[in-house]
Formats: sequence, C-alpha cells, structure tokens
Amino acid sequence: MKLTSFDEGSVEPQESGRAVRIEFMAMLMGAALAVLGLKLAGTGEQTNFEDAALSRESTAEYASVDGRLIHCKDGRDVDICLAGSKARGAVRSVLWLGNSQVHAVNQQKPGETNAPPILFRLLSARGLDLITLTQPNANLEEHYVLFEYVRHHSPTRVLILPAVFDDMREEGLRADVAILTKDPETRVALERTAVGAMLLRSAQAADGENIDTKGISGTPQEKMESAVNNWLAGHSELWASRPELRGRFLLSLFFARNMIFGIKPTTKRKVIRGRYEANFAALKATLEVAREDGIKAILYIAPLRGGVEIPYERSEYEKFKLDVARIASSYGARFANLETLVPDNLWGMKPNTSLEEGEELDFMHFQAAGHGLLATRLDDLVGEVLAARGNRKSSAQP
Repeated sequence: MKLTSFDEGSVEPQESGRAVRIEFMAMLMGAALAVLGLKLAGTGEQTNFEDAALSRESTAEYASVDGRLIHCKDGRDVDICLAGSKARGAVRSVLWLGNSQVHAVNQQKPGETNAPPILFRLLSARGLDLITLTQPNANLEEHYVLFEYVRHHSPTRVLILPAVFDDMREEGLRADVAILTKDPETRVALERTAVGAMLLRSAQAADGENIDTKGISGTPQEKMESAVNNWLAGHSELWASRPELRGRFLLSLFFARNMIFGIKPTTKRKVIRGRYEANFAALKATLEVAREDGIKAILYIAPLRGGVEIPYERSEYEKFKLDVARIASSYGARFANLETLVPDNLWGMKPNTSLEEGEELDFMHFQAAGHGLLATRLDDLVGEVLAARGNRKSSAQP
C-alpha cells in the first residue's frame, strides 16, 4: 500500500524518507491506542444486548416443563420447544408469538413467573399444548416467518399474536429468525406471498455477509481479509472479542443519542410509514395463511401503561388500533383490546436510556400479577375461539 504521494522532482530524498517515517510512527501509535482501547474495554464479560433495555428489576424468563423448554426465542432454540411438544404427545397446539413484554417480569419475587407457564397449565386443562416464542422488539415480519416455520412442524390449531405499536417501527429479520427461511417448507410457503418473497430475498442477500468485509464481497481482498481475520480470531483474545466490543460501542452510541436529543420513554414515537405498512402486509399474510390452514387466530392490542401520557401521538395510536381491528375482522381473527388489562400499579421502571442517572417509566414490562392477568385473559380467548369453531361445525351438521 502506498502511504503518500511525492513529487520526486521537487522533494529531496531525505525529506521524503522523514515523511514516511513520521507516517509509519503515526500508524504504530494508532495501533497501540487501538490495542489499549480493546484491552480497557475487553473485560471478558458477555453482554446480553437483546434485553439491554430491561430494568435491573426486570427478569427475562424462559420456562420449562418436565425439563423441556416451552418458551423459546427463535432459530436458536425453536426446535427444542418443538421437540418438547412432540415428546408430550401434543395433538393440538397453541402458538404464542410476542416481544419482551411476554418474557420479562418486573420486580420478580421467589416463586413468581411470567405468563407462558401459567397459560401452559391453563391450556393443558383444555387438552392443548403451548409453544411461546419471543424476541425483544419483535416485528410482525419476524412473527410471519416464525409462524410459517412452526405450523409446518407442529399441530398448530390456535395462533396468539400481539399488536404492539412500538414494534411497528421495526422491520426486517434478525439473523436468528432469517435462518429459518432455509427450511424448505417454510421457504415454499413464504414464496407464495409478495411480502414473504421480499423477506426471502432480504435474508438471502444477508446470508453469509461478514460485517468485517461488508462492501468488498466477492473480491480477492475479501478472501485475504477473511483469512487474516480468522487467523487472528483463533490466536488473539482481543481480536475474538470484537463483536462484544462493537455491540458495547453501538449501545453507547444509542445512549448518547438519547441524551443529546433528549429522547425519553415519554418522548412521542411517531409512525414510520414504510415500516408500518410492511408490518401490516406481513400481518395480513399471516392471518390469511392461518385462515386457509384452519388455524384460529387471536390478535390482541398489547397492554400499555396507563395513568400517564402515552409515548405515542394519540391520533396515530388510535388509528393503529382501528387498523388492527379492521384487519382482524377482514381475516376472521378474534380481536381483543387488552390495552388496559394491567392496572397502573403493576408496571415498573427501567434504566435510563441516556447517559444520565436514574430510572425512567417502563411502558412495556409489568409485574408477575400482570402476567397472571394476561395469561388468564388469553386462556379465555382461546376457549372462545375453539367454542365458536365447535358451534359452527355443529350447526353445519344435517
């Protein structure tokens, strides 16, 4: 690599050599500072970036029954939940998809749990099995892919799906969801819809993309840099810790951005139109598939903290609820507005999302008693949709 460009006719060889030495020393100093930064930042600890916004008082819990997971995340462990359902001899399953509201318990006390194991026990009395899959900030495009994968590998009879206004601002598939598009049956199913085909193209484009060599894919430089990166990762603890350090750096940028622009939980979050429409397209595809496959769908507005001004533009939030209700009606899904289900006193606080001290209102996560209320209400809704289906079958008899 050529470090500098000199006009050989006007620069003396001695001056040229001095300039090269200065730049070389600068490079060495930069490398030394970089290593020092890695050393200071690399404590060897692994950060849970998924639930980084959870309060110190909130606990993420993924329940098991008889030593088998009933509550999983995504492509990393979904097959474990499916295997557990099969081992239990499930003939009718309920699939509950959601975000961190489902798996996080605020101010959890010994013996308390979140909603999935409570709902599991309630549904068991109805002869139903339950699989729950949740990811922080999960969007409806991801729910669509997870639904397609699970319904092809379990006897799914009911789908429970929350509509969360915050998550309508998210889009795309994270890697641990995108991996499921490699499943042949899931892939064929997604190809049938415009939004599914788009998600497949996006997943394929991102497949195998290395963040360290992004932008030089397919070039000789990529091969060389990948080889060097792989060697360093195997011989240097600092080099291998780059993903952890990169995550911490981006998390710090997130907190700094919030501080600079004064963004707080109470700051109004506005609709991002393109993402809003893309998520609703995925929702429509999900409900259409459920209807075609004879799967009863329950679509609910997620509980939201009351007693304070909501962090959304009121008109946009009201339109969102109307849009969800309209789509549910169009596809024969059971709609339920559970916005006010959890009383104000059962919500908690969370860490400051800027660099300031103190805690902030948490509009997403509540205490165990709130989880009990949610599980009980969802059990009632499952009973209603199954009873309605049974009544229709009876009325159709001659």
